[in-house]
Amino acid sequence: MLNTFENSQRFHQRRVERERHLADMEVFSRVVESDDDAAIMSMVDALSGFPLVKTEEASESAPKMQKPMRTFFLCLAAIVALVVVSTLSAFAGMKFESDPVVPGDFETFLAPNHRREQLVSLILEWGLTSRSRLEDGSSPAASALNWLVEVDTSTDREDVRTRFALATLYYGTQSASAGFSWSRSNHWLSKYPVCLWYGVYCHEEEITVGRVRGLNLSSNGLIHTLPDEIGMLDLDIYSLDLSHNALSGSMPESISRLRNLKDLYLGPNLFSATLPSSFGQLVNLVHLFVNDCLLTGRIPYELTNFTNLQALGLHENTLSGKIPRDLHLMTALAVLYLDDNALTGSIPASIPQSLIDLRLRQNQLSGTIPRIGDLEILQTLYIDSNRLTGSIPAELGGLRLLHEFHAYQNDLTGSPIPSSFGNLGFLRILYVDGNRLEGTLCSELGLMHRLESLFIHENHIEGKLPVSMAMLTRLEYFIAHSNSITGAIPSELGALTSLKKLELHGNDFKGEVPMEICDLTTSLLQDFTTDCAADDVGFVCECCSFCY
Repeated sequence: MLNTFENSQRFHQRRVERERHLADMEVFSRVVESDDDAAIMSMVDALSGFPLVKTEEASESAPKMQKPMRTFFLCLAAIVALVVVSTLSAFAGMKFESDPVVPGDFETFLAPNHRREQLVSLILEWGLTSRSRLEDGSSPAASALNWLVEVDTSTDREDVRTRFALATLYYGTQSASAGFSWSRSNHWLSKYPVCLWYGVYCHEEEITVGRVRGLNLSSNGLIHTLPDEIGMLDLDIYSLDLSHNALSGSMPESISRLRNLKDLYLGPNLFSATLPSSFGQLVNLVHLFVNDCLLTGRIPYELTNFTNLQALGLHENTLSGKIPRDLHLMTALAVLYLDDNALTGSIPASIPQSLIDLRLRQNQLSGTIPRIGDLEILQTLYIDSNRLTGSIPAELGGLRLLHEFHAYQNDLTGSPIPSSFGNLGFLRILYVDGNRLEGTLCSELGLMHRLESLFIHENHIEGKLPVSMAMLTRLEYFIAHSNSITGAIPSELGALTSLKKLELHGNDFKGEVPMEICDLTTSLLQDFTTDCAADDVGFVCECCSFCY
């Protein structure tokens, strides 16, 4: 039995031969009507393969034919040619009983039942749809099949597969009868090339052949479960965006068939169950986001196979277990969002050097903060709202490009701000509130010239506010309440002309708020609180917005 490819080639060759011979017959008929003897003889020669026109040399030596004899031979030649052409045409169009159904090229004139048989055979060959689903009239696959049979006329094998996959997606992710339809579905289930359907993207030169390179149905009202047939999309598709919909159930493992995917966006949605470990086969992925869903279970270890991955977002799910130890194998990873889950264990010590944005906040992580000062291009570090203990490592002062450091709501102890943080000239946000930090604020605090927000409240910080803080001219929010800070409020803080909020209550300040600070309340500073309500605290504030 010839394989499908060979059969398809033979079928195609026979069809080409038939079309060529039919065209030759049409030309021959026109030539005969022209009564051009030379042309007729030449055409017969070409069609029959036997030279009926003598060579120039022979014709010169032979006596010329009489006209009746020549006419006789011309008619005989015409009859021979017609017989030969008819025979070849019939042979080219023959359908051998041993030939299997060739799904590579459909005939547009096939009867509906014959086309259905071909389509079913083809769909089953792809292996993602069972015969029972095709026979279940209520299934999206059956609806898609009926559309292909009754409406669509596509004859190209790859185009049929793409149209079936998209039609199944269309029928399976909406419920028009219940009033849930896609927001936009321009040209879907039309006879137009799929590249003209809403959300489908192709290379410009491939629009007519329907080679899908991207599918973006983000925020389009998709509901129900994502059908397995999504894996029948063009194998060269590189972008799939189904984010911001209401898709539910588990994610089909058939997505792992789309090996050339570079961008995969599946969240926010209502997907539940676990993240398929088969996704680890998508080794060409550059961006993977399955955030804001209802995923459970562990982060598959197979994801560490993603050596090309630059951004991974699994945040805002209910994932549990530990963070994979071999994160460092993801050598291209720049963005890692695992926040808002239920992850346990410690933060891995081996973290990709390529990271720019690392977010692990709101989990159940324990242990100490790893000494990751060698992440030279890290700009954002969120490790707040966990169960971390120990001190803030001085090595973090090596993160010279750090813009944001969130470590609040943990159980950290030791110095509130290491002196090495004076090297963080790009730091804008520093949140270490809600811990058990103790000791005094270092003078190097004033070296963080770009600092805009400093939250150190609800700790055990003592001593005086360093005068060097006057150098933080971009500071807008300084929240230091509920500590044990003592002494007078430095008048030098009047240089903080960008201040909008200053909360110093719940400390042990003495004396009176300097006039230089009160002057700030006439401009941007509108929220200023101290312990000025009781007469026995020994502290006076004439310009506070609220006294505790």
